[in-house]
Amino acid sequence: MLLGANTGIIPVLPTISNTTTLSIVSVDSEELVELLVHLTLRLREHERQCLDRFRISHQQARALWALKPGESMSVRALAGRIAADPSNLSTALGELEERGLIERVPAPHDRRVRPLSLTDDGATERRRLVECLVPPPVAALAPDERQRLAELLRALDRAG
Repeated sequence: MLLGANTGIIPVLPTISNTTTLSIVSVDSEELVELLVHLTLRLREHERQCLDRFRISHQQARALWALKPGESMSVRALAGRIAADPSNLSTALGELEERGLIERVPAPHDRRVRPLSLTDDGATERRRLVECLVPPPVAALAPDERQRLAELLRALDRAG
């Protein structure tokens, strides 16, 4: 069991006032945490399998994901979108460029600026990667169930 004894009671760390409180954690909460941890591990393994299949690194996949078809952006903007240091992206972006998935075209307003954009092959590879990353259990859901799941995930994302 993930959280300890099956009592459903887990001590909480002392609060700022140094008084110790107990939090009653229901079995539902414990099961929810166990399911979330299990799902996270399964999602990570599924992601690893997809990245291996596409022969792409996690950093490259994040960059492909962040670049939307028809959009161009600077390396700095891309790094901000994926919460990475721009200097850490250079190798991943260079490899994506070598594979013909992204390109850097001088901006019309300033030829020194070379924003990134997906090539047609990059947009196709991005779509295929996204399709691969959809976990089979999610793909098996009915359209209305996928919509409800998306609504719940958006609510969780907003709350976090």
